[in-house]
Amino acid sequence: MALKRLKRHPEMRSTFTKVLLVVLLIFLAAGTTVFVLAFYTDTCSVRNVVVKGDNNLDAAYIRRESGVDSYKNLITLPVGRIESNLKQDPWIEDVKISRRLLHTVNIEVRERQPIAVIDFNGAGFLVDGNSYVIKKVNLTEYKSIVRIYGGNTSVPMVGCALDQRKIKECVAVMSKMPAELRGPIALANPFDGRGQVFVCRSGFKIIYGTISDTEKKNEVMEAIMLDIKSNHRRVAYLDLRVLDSPVIGPDEE
Repeated sequence: MALKRLKRHPEMRSTFTKVLLVVLLIFLAAGTTVFVLAFYTDTCSVRNVVVKGDNNLDAAYIRRESGVDSYKNLITLPVGRIESNLKQDPWIEDVKISRRLLHTVNIEVRERQPIAVIDFNGAGFLVDGNSYVIKKVNLTEYKSIVRIYGGNTSVPMVGCALDQRKIKECVAVMSKMPAELRGPIALANPFDGRGQVFVCRSGFKIIYGTISDTEKKNEVMEAIMLDIKSNHRRVAYLDLRVLDSPVIGPDEE
């Protein structure tokens, strides 16, 4: 109906065309203005950098390693390149970069969570639950987490995953334990003939065995350790290799 009316009234059609042309020109001018302001002025310049998730790494270090200060414009900021820069650090498992107009860059990192220190003949290496080597450390550091005996295997590379099967299994066992269950353990030996063997800070041993049935073993281990603590029992070792008949008794040595 509207088209028929326009055909009947040429002057209305001419007016409609002019109005449409004016609207298009206004949008084009506005778009050009926004483009110029965004790309050729400091209207969207990078002025603030907010770092989140920095627990083990310093915020200033994260900002410096990201390379964000090399870029001036928020719109043209190469987000992928900055993320790639940060992922080069072994501490950083993942990173997310976002922009907040008009001047802010948000850098949110997810750091790897240390679970153990592997002792390779006196050389310490911090690893996460995936056996990823975060950094080389002094064995006097990180005393609150488990120290795993590395045997005579080759020293690993920082920034790579461990490749020694027995050590990886030991790390996997530790990662599946609740933090409150893992906390009392000071030492771990994956090369003991009885499987994974742990030594608690109070002195008694836990003969854990293989990596199988970890959930059930952890439940039994938690119940027995709670009983030992609650009743002030003096225990030399706890053997979980036969899960239906865990053994509590004197040291075998």
